[in-house]
Amino acid sequence: MRDKSAPSFQQANTASKLSRIFGHLEVQNVDLAAVAVLTPQLTEAKIVGQEQRLHLKGAFPSQPIQINFTLILEPAGGRWRIFGLAVSGNPPAQPSPQSNALIQAPTSKK
Repeated sequence: MRDKSAPSFQQANTASKLSRIFGHLEVQNVDLAAVAVLTPQLTEAKIVGQEQRLHLKGAFPSQPIQINFTLILEPAGGRWRIFGLAVSGNPPAQPSPQSNALIQAPTSKK
């Protein structure tokens, strides 16, 4: 995931940092392999800000844990690349008891 993200995300997040941040998913037994075969159910998709970043929110309807996500993509090298990401797991059709902090690249002040 990190290698396919936006350069700013790569610089802000080492592989070990991402492993620590998302380690709770392993404890919850969230199987992220489901995202490769399931179609996400989007609840929000919009272009935001001067940077024209694409904000997506939704869930993968997996069992027994639903995988919820917030994803921010930015155009880089002619492709959409990860700029920010939050993932949490909870039983389907229930609100997430605690949402993951959004991990993203720092923005520069101009």
